[in-house]
Amino acid sequence: VCCFDKFLNELPQEYQEVMKLVYVDGKPQKEAAELAGISLANTKARIRRSKTIMKNRFKECCKYDTDVNGRLTGQSKCALCE
Repeated sequence: VCCFDKFLNELPQEYQEVMKLVYVDGKPQKEAAELAGISLANTKARIRRSKTIMKNRFKECCKYDTDVNGRLTGQSKCALCE
């Protein structure tokens, strides 16, 4: 996905860690929580906040739209990727 790595690396470190464990390394959230030394609830909260931050960045930078469920839709119109 356009700019994914860039936006992931711009997240605060504590958010990056759990996002990378879950979405890059493919760890279950429970295992990511254990590896990060935080509760499962805290892991879920960090993932939720990270997704919100990244979704907003995709909308701003890459000009994606969102559907009625808040999912990104459309094609990238990002000057950085073209």
